Amino acid sequence: MIPPEDLARLAALFDRFANHLDPLSADWKLCQRQYLEALTELHRQHGEATPFEEFRREAQRACFRWLRAQDRPSSPPTKA
Repeated sequence: MIPPEDLARLAALFDRFANHLDPLSADWKLCQRQYLEALTELHRQHGEATPFEEFRREAQRACFRWLRAQDRPSSPPTKA
């Protein structure tokens, strides 16, 4: 549905928005707006036949999967 390079960009925007420490700050609002703008543009490009809410849900699931796949520990686990 969404090309991998676009999904990587969307997932990064989603991560900044969804995991922001202060959801009342101006920075959070900026992150939210950037994510929603990117999502709207991707819907226009790749999913016009799909209702926006359905596209948003699927894109969010794809972001979760992409972020989980990219999650790597910052240091190797210590040996016991």
